[in-house]
Amino acid sequence: MTNAVIDIEKENKRNLRKLILSIQASFGKLNILVAINDNHIYRDEIIKTYELELKAQGINCYRVKVDRIMPSLKDSLQNLLAAASEGKLDRLSVVTVLGVSDLLDLRLTKEKSPLERFLFSVQWTREALRYFEFPIVVWVTQGIAAAMAKQAPDFWSWRGGVFEFVKPIDLRHTTSDIIVPKFPEAIPEEDLPDIAELQQQIDKLNELEPDSPLLGSLYQTLGETYFKKVQKGLSSSTKTDIELAIKSLQEAVGEYEKGNRKSELAFSLRWIGDIHTSIGNWDEAERLYRQSLQLCEELGDR
Repeated sequence: MTNAVIDIEKENKRNLRKLILSIQASFGKLNILVAINDNHIYRDEIIKTYELELKAQGINCYRVKVDRIMPSLKDSLQNLLAAASEGKLDRLSVVTVLGVSDLLDLRLTKEKSPLERFLFSVQWTREALRYFEFPIVVWVTQGIAAAMAKQAPDFWSWRGGVFEFVKPIDLRHTTSDIIVPKFPEAIPEEDLPDIAELQQQIDKLNELEPDSPLLGSLYQTLGETYFKKVQKGLSSSTKTDIELAIKSLQEAVGEYEKGNRKSELAFSLRWIGDIHTSIGNWDEAERLYRQSLQLCEELGDR
């Protein structure tokens, strides 16, 4: 394991400890905690880790997911309370908010995109959110965190903390060192985007605006969704869905290369590498990891 990977893992552990301490210090009051991560599998590992520790202390851990089309943090929390006993949560409670990372910043009409709707809603709901007297962990990607800081500055200004988690890549291993993820692995907490809807958006954008930078993001989401189907055990043809996942992610790579978007390109290459690792294509996985790492080094990410 390289020193860079060790440093990243240490920083992740420090941030996880800070997040848990922030949650523990916030019971009985609103505290928005923003967690940043671009790898959904690693994100799920982190959530399970802090929930396991908190539950052992008698703390109630809840999860909510914002709507994909009309996302609202307030509505998601209100729905949680409506389903709770006596319409409120126990004082020792924490809520993890998912789904924000999957919101598309795609506007095919004059209406706001799902991401724009979400950012607009959180920007103007400070007083309404104060009703929720418990810590709230909102998971976002790096890109959405940047958009949140820019487009919802009021919401961003009164957050209780920002905690970034980076999935390290270590290329200094032999083939025997590679651990194949459990395959498929059920992830019941996460609903998947609609594949037909994503494909329709891609087709429409290709027709109306073929040079749109949003195409890369859509192909990326489509590829991730195909592979998540396999992980969740929802695939009727594992081989086909893996092939479609790789094909869609390769389309994303092509779009990112056209736009010279090195950060997104590195992320997509790493995703394809993860898929090849999961099916035992070690040589192809390592080739992709090296490409991704080279881009990260060019960007100064390490």
